[in-house]
Amino acid sequence: MGLEPDPVVKAIRMLEKKWTLLILRELGRGSRRFCELQEAIGHPNSATLTGRLKELEEEGIVARKVVRATPPWVEYSLTPKGEALRQMLQCLEQWALKWVQGEATAAGTAEATAGREAAGAGSPATP
Repeated sequence: MGLEPDPVVKAIRMLEKKWTLLILRELGRGSRRFCELQEAIGHPNSATLTGRLKELEEEGIVARKVVRATPPWVEYSLTPKGEALRQMLQCLEQWALKWVQGEATAAGTAEATAGREAAGAGSPATP
């Protein structure tokens, strides 16, 4: 009998797939139709998005609801299990705003400073 994988490893493997975190982030903002979701997360191809949504539905993270209207449409939303991931996504967003955005800004400032210094390196000194 093999060892059960660590639950954290299982969760990471489930969430690490391309588009998954973006899907969850967008559905955390409210229910979305397929085309709305596709547009909001950067236009993954339909087969990929369908596959991710199906996997998340099978895991009990996303709910799929057929809206009986003319014409009918499908709407996706987070289940309570999916809603429980919102806090983690909010922490990731805060981290990204502090560290990723900050690093990009700092890198841009450093490049601009280096560029100004390099431009002034060949100039004669002014008294």
